[in-house]
Amino acid sequence: MTRSFPFMACVIHMLRPRHNLSLMSSRNSLRSLVLAAAFGLVGFAGIPRLAGAQAAAPITMTSTRFEITQRLQQIDQQLALAGTKGKQRDRLSDEATILRNRLQEGDFRVGERFMLTLIKDTIRTDSVTVRDSLLIGISNLPDMSLKGVLRSELTARVSAFVAEFLLNTGVRTQILTRVSLMGEVGRPGFYYLIPDRPVSEAVTVAGGPTSKADIKRLEVTRAGKVILSAKKSEQAVKEGKTLEQLNIQSGDEIRIPAIRKFNWQIITQLLLLASSLFFALVNFLRFYYSQQSK
Repeated sequence: MTRSFPFMACVIHMLRPRHNLSLMSSRNSLRSLVLAAAFGLVGFAGIPRLAGAQAAAPITMTSTRFEITQRLQQIDQQLALAGTKGKQRDRLSDEATILRNRLQEGDFRVGERFMLTLIKDTIRTDSVTVRDSLLIGISNLPDMSLKGVLRSELTARVSAFVAEFLLNTGVRTQILTRVSLMGEVGRPGFYYLIPDRPVSEAVTVAGGPTSKADIKRLEVTRAGKVILSAKKSEQAVKEGKTLEQLNIQSGDEIRIPAIRKFNWQIITQLLLLASSLFFALVNFLRFYYSQQSK
């Protein structure tokens, strides 16, 4: 009802008695009345439509179950449209499969780690590794399964599990991202990194860049596919973006190539070869035309 107030106010203002109105002012009043009616219709019809068209937050590894479910509903609605075909349909179908698998199986895989802190009389922090069957061991408690648990649910699930055995015990978790650091770094290998740390710190953990490293051409690949190009990574390093912000996941590879250097010896040899071929061609053409002129 509140959206109709501006329109009704304009109508009352136009219908209020006036004296000594000219023909021009009457026409202006009529024009204003028409405009007010138009804005009134927009208030009733346009505003709800804009509110419903708000874009949902992008799905990340830390998205909640509600956010993932909401995104799945959006995908199902898009797939139901007759105009969704070809590559767009395939892309949406693949995304839906991944999201449904996350909701059913969870986000954790064998070999992943996270830091677990138990707070009671003292503070104790341990590194927890996901074992076969997605089981984890917490202190002297029975094994807990992470099957079907999302990353965003880890702290709540572990807290509820610990509360069954230990009273008044606080729980904090910090998931680690397992990545391989390769190329021109001091100690290439696999590392468990905190996701909220800048990608530049990941290079430092691996011994830092070597003297041959071209940090500006850092690349991140996933299953052989580049997910962060050298051009984008240069800007990301300058801005101090974290692993989480760059959507770097466990299993990804961060590689720093060597600085490109010209091999002047090979270039010189190629130039000499090209000049030799050029002079040989010139001599051949001279011989050919001399024979033709006889």
